[in-house]
This record gives sequence, structure tokens and C-alpha cells, in this order.
Amino acid sequence: MRLLNTETLEVKEFLVDIPTYAILSHTWEKEEEVELKDIQDCQRLPDIQGCRNFEEAKDRAGWKKAGWRKIWNACKYVQQYKFEWIWIDTCCIDKTSSAELSEALNSMYKYYREGRVCIAYLSDVLNGRSMTGLEQFKKSRWFERGWTLQELIAPRHVVFLDQKWNMIGTRYSMRHIVSEVTAIPVNLFEGHRSRQREEPEDYSIAQRMSWAASRRTTREEDMAYCLMGLFGVNMSPIYGEGGAKAFMRLQLEIIKYSDDRSIFAWVALEDYQRDRGLFASSPSEFAFSGTIKRSDSKDLGEKSSFSFGNNGLRIPLHLQPVSDTEKGVFFASLHCRDANGVIGIDLRKDGHRYVRWCPHFPLQHTDKPVGTLQEVVVKESPIPRPRPIDNDIPIEFELDSELTLLGRVYNDGTLRSIRSLLFTPHRARTFRLKTKNGNEFDFRLCRYASDDVIPFVPGIDRSVSIFRDSCLLLIDNGNGLASCFVHKTGYSSKRSNIEINYIPSSSPQFEYYDHINKFRYTSHGPSSVALNFTVDAGPFRYYLPEETKTAFFEYFKPALIEFAGCGIAWEDPDSDELQGLWAKVMPSELKGQYSQFHGAISEMATESLKVWRNSIGEAAITILDQILDGKNEEERKTFIKEQINSKDGMGPYYYPENNVELPADVFQSRIVSETFATHFEIIKNIPDDSHSEALPKAALVLSIVAIDRAFLFSECDILPDDFSSYQQAKDSSQRLHEMISKTPDGQVRISAQTWSQIIAAAKAHVKPQTSKHTSSISLQDEEEMPDEFL
Repeated sequence: MRLLNTETLEVKEFLVDIPTYAILSHTWEKEEEVELKDIQDCQRLPDIQGCRNFEEAKDRAGWKKAGWRKIWNACKYVQQYKFEWIWIDTCCIDKTSSAELSEALNSMYKYYREGRVCIAYLSDVLNGRSMTGLEQFKKSRWFERGWTLQELIAPRHVVFLDQKWNMIGTRYSMRHIVSEVTAIPVNLFEGHRSRQREEPEDYSIAQRMSWAASRRTTREEDMAYCLMGLFGVNMSPIYGEGGAKAFMRLQLEIIKYSDDRSIFAWVALEDYQRDRGLFASSPSEFAFSGTIKRSDSKDLGEKSSFSFGNNGLRIPLHLQPVSDTEKGVFFASLHCRDANGVIGIDLRKDGHRYVRWCPHFPLQHTDKPVGTLQEVVVKESPIPRPRPIDNDIPIEFELDSELTLLGRVYNDGTLRSIRSLLFTPHRARTFRLKTKNGNEFDFRLCRYASDDVIPFVPGIDRSVSIFRDSCLLLIDNGNGLASCFVHKTGYSSKRSNIEINYIPSSSPQFEYYDHINKFRYTSHGPSSVALNFTVDAGPFRYYLPEETKTAFFEYFKPALIEFAGCGIAWEDPDSDELQGLWAKVMPSELKGQYSQFHGAISEMATESLKVWRNSIGEAAITILDQILDGKNEEERKTFIKEQINSKDGMGPYYYPENNVELPADVFQSRIVSETFATHFEIIKNIPDDSHSEALPKAALVLSIVAIDRAFLFSECDILPDDFSSYQQAKDSSQRLHEMISKTPDGQVRISAQTWSQIIAAAKAHVKPQTSKHTSSISLQDEEEMPDEFL
């Protein structure tokens, strides 16, 4: 194997007597990674000796790729723990050699296993040792990639680092959080006196497959190749064969060494229209198999083995006819268990062989294996070419008696009552509900190109996992919870039932669900154990007296949002500003509580601002979705393309919908008005005499960037992550602040009249209506805004 010298950045190959080394785990950045050839071609590596920082080394060596910073920082980090060598996949493998690439892929698990320590660099976690950073840690794309699964499990020690290369924690110290995020049992990350720790081999094949179910790889074949080490098998990579074929080969290699029948305990998520055999087509089909134990072959004796030939899988199975289905269907026991009993599947006889019957049906259970033991052949059908699934899926609502479904907002701005509808792929819908207390809240449902309808809370939840089936939302000023569950049904139409319940604070279930909803961890300073790589972690939940919490939402949150909306888009108030605002707006009897509860107030303020920003991001998507509703696919694509490539250079931010001109004194853009209205909706309860006189520039910038993002993701037919963590928006916000403030020659860009029109148009969309076409904004000596800005 090749190793990189942490001091000289030179690569050396070791065939025997491999020295102690650290190893880097990371997610690749497209076209920016440093490869082996880059290091070999760099003639000025000796010039970096003695450089104090990366910028100095970069200038001396003439480095161009952004990936050099990652190489430099990784080396400097492990140098402080006296590591002379490090293995980094991007630059320690010659990817131009197919033989070396094959050897590396088959040895990867071993490399990580034998490294002294693995440092996992999470580039999307900005500040690991904070509650915000901890939420970013849980949502890091590092946990979503296929290759990082073995990089998490194989090493003896794993240290997590944030974007600034500061330690977040270790795998052990954060084992409960990692287990929560990955669904990997925490025992795998713990050692015991009787043995060092549990091994992957201690878990069933189905369990190990389930750990990879929600992960993805850039190349579809890698979803199989990245699991070779986890199952202790080897095979040659054949890029171009397709993900399903590669995964089939992986399973055939696994059954050469294991008779664990849990490998057949899967549920098809798609591709179930054709005849299927006993093998899954991808790890995602094991998503519901995380608790299945190894199969017990005692009942089978010498007939526990099975083999694959050119006519299918020859295997002894207990079969029992199923009487209430079509003729020739049999229940087959797999001799593996979960908490509900022995797992079984249905097979249908097809000539002298069998195929899996209804592979998308849930796995079935019996108390013990049933039927007659007989040897059968289960055939595997050829893997078809991928084809899109574009059929509509019906949904039905099941509402708690405490809730009323108001409906969905349509193009005319009204709420249309609805109880069911068909869901097409790549679409999202927001539904508004009301409690008996009169408080309204939104749930959003979306669908990818699969058959899954996914619920999430606008502005709070990520919506990228096809396995999300529930979400929770705190409502009624913290006095109630709304829960949304998507239930799969056995209807041939694949209908989903949407169950929405109301859980009042007086209910015994409230504390349970509230704990799940607010479950948090926090990390503390490092202890002085070996390598200084361990931190403690414990449960954290901020506390405010109920009276103070209620007042926070009633008085402080709207004022906080207004304050932030008049500032810089992604800047939160500092501690002094929070304290001053608290003293200004809170009731007299609560003003003195800031010093006592400042930590909780600060955290709740951060979360409130995150929700505010996300609400603007979700509003832009919802409004664009309404505008696109009713257009066919071609019209939709044309409309999006025209707005993104608009001739006036302003992008999609300002345009009259359908080219319908409003009166001259009215702001022309509906999508800006309605998105911007989200900000005023949140602060509408502030008394008129308490409103800030400053302009809500930050809120307008957020609205503009949110609209840009909505068009971008609509063009790609995918759903974005949280707007509050959208890095591209953060990068462009300063430029937009400058753009809406002054022209290049220093003149004011937006006149008082234009600000009045924008704000009035936005307020006109706030319920109840607070303004029509006028505004009280009064600014002096401002230049008219250019016509193209309208």
C-alpha cells in the first residue's frame, strides 16, 4: 500500500513492514480532489518545508486544486499526535490502473481496520461543539455515503472533525448519537472486558444490509462494492455492469461462505412488477430488516445449505399452501426471527420452479416454521433496464377529532377543502390544519420517483430520505404536538394513508413525544485518555419556566425575527443584542430573567431564527409549486427555463406572473410578494407602535435567494435540504445586500416608493389583511430603482 508522509507530503509504497499510520475518511468534492498524479507531478514539494500555514505552502508549491487544503490539514492534524504516515484514498491509489483499483477496493476494509486511528472529516459541520453543530453532525452527508459505512465500522478508533478541523467527538463518545443516525446497534461501538467489541459478523446478513439501506454512492455499482469488506468477501469491480448486477454478484459471493437465510428477508421498494427470485436488487430493500436475527439451521440439519446454479437457487424450504390467494402460492419459512416471530415470504410456483410472490408485501411471521420441508428451485429473472415510475399514488387523510383540515392553497390564493388526492412524482404539497384553539400549522408531503409519500415540517425537517414516514411539530405555543404518520397499505394502487393526530400537553403521551421531538445531546471538553481523542456526551434539553416560555413565543420571538429581518441575512444577534432586546420587549416581571436563563434563551433564539429562515425557503417552493400547478411537463420546464434565463439579468426574482401588468403603483411580482409575506406573517402580532422603523433588508434578501433556490431545484426535479443551511445562499447574501442597497456609483438602489410597494404587496398576503397598496415607509433623497428591478 502507498502512504503519504505527513511532513513532506511525498508518497511511498510499502509491500511489507508497513509502518503505523492514520487514515482519513471524508466525502469527495467533485473535480477538486488531489490525486496520486498531482502529488507525483508536484516538483516543488521540498519548498513547503517549514511553512507555517497552508496559504504559505500553497504559494510556494503552486497548488491549484482546492483539495490540497484537505491534504495539508489532515497531515497537520495527525502530526500533533506524532503520526509520520497517513493513508488518503484520493492520492494513495493509482486509479488509472484497473488492477490497482481492484486491489484497493478489495483491501479498503483492511486498510481502515489496521490504521491506528481514523479521522473522519465532516466538511458540512461548521462548528461541531455547539447545538447547531450537533444538528449538522446528525444531518452530515458523511452518514449518507456508501463508502463511509465501512469507514465508520472497520477502524478501532474514529475521531470526528468539523469543517475547521476541530474535534467534534469520537465514535465511542458519540456512539448513541451515531447509532441514532445510522440505525447501527450501539453495541457495535462498545468494547467489553470479555472481548474487545462486537464484530459485524455477530449480526445477521439482513441487519448489516439494513445499515446501508439509506446510503448512496456516486457510481451505482459502488453500492455493492462498498459492502465487500463488511461481509468479508472479494470480487472484481466491473464498472458499467449496473448496480443491480453488482449487488447480485455480491450476494452470490456471500452465500458461498454463509448459510444465513436472512439474506432473503427483504421487501421490494420498486422493481416488483417482474418475477423476482430470492435475492434483493439493492441494499435499500433491507430497510425494514434491521432487527432480524441470524437464521437457525437446527431444524434443517444437513439440509441447511443451498447453492446457486444456472437454473436458479436450489434450496430446502418449509412450504405451506396459502389458501386465500391465487392457486400455486406457498408460504416459505426462512428460519430467521425478529421480535414478532419466524420470518416468512410467499412463493408462487411457475412450472417446475418458484418465484417470489408479491415481493413488495411486508415480511410475514409465524410462531415456528410451518409446512413440509422440500427442496425447490427458485429462479432469478434477468435484471431489466431501469425505467422511471411515473404512476400516480392516491392518499387518504385520517384526522384526529381535535384537528380540522383547512385544505391546500391553490393558484387563486384560496384554501380548497380536500380529503384525498393523487400524488405524482417529483411534486410536493403543503396542507394547512387548525386546532380547536384556533391555531393553524402546516404539514408538507412530497414524493420522489418512488412510491413513497414523505411527510415533513416546512422549514424544519430534511426531506431527502425516501424512508421518512413520520414527523412531529410543536404547536399551540408549546402546549400541544401534532404527529403525522404515513401508513403504507396493501392496495394495488399503493395508496398511502396520512394519519395526523393532536397530542395535548395534558396527555400522558405528550412527555414521550415531546422528548423525542426535542431529543438533544451536547459534548464537553476532552478527557486525558489515550491520544486525547475521547469526549463525554450526555443528554441535553434546555429549560425555561412555562410562564417564561409562553412569553418568549408571544413577545420575544416576533421582536427577534423583526430585529434579524432588518439586519444581515445570515447573522444572528449577539449576546448583548439579545439581552437588550429582551429588556425592551418582555413584561416587567420577566425582564430580570435573562441572566438566569440566558443559555436557554440563546438556544431558543437560534432555533427560532433557523425556523424563520427555513419558512421563507419553504414559502418560495410552495408558491412556485402553485404557479406551476396545472402546467404540463413541457410548459413547466419552459416556464422555469425562461425565468432562470430571463433577459433582464435579474433572474426569477421580479416578474409579473403570466405577463399580467398590475396598476403602476402596485408591486408586480407575486412570487416575491408571497415569499416576502412569510416574514410579515411571523411579526404581524407586534403592536403597531412597537414596530422597528428600519427596513427589512435581510428578510428581502432571504426571499430573493429562496426564490432563486426554488427555481434551481425545480429545474433539477429534486427537493432541497434546509434553507437555513443552504451554503450557496449564504455565499451570495452579502452581494445581494449590496445590490439592494446602492448602485456601483453609490446611489441608493431602492427608492422609498418602491420599498413601500414591495412591503405593501407582501403585507397584502398576510392573513388577516393588514395593508393594500400603501405603506408608511418614509425615506428621503433616494433614487428611483431601475425599471428592470420591477
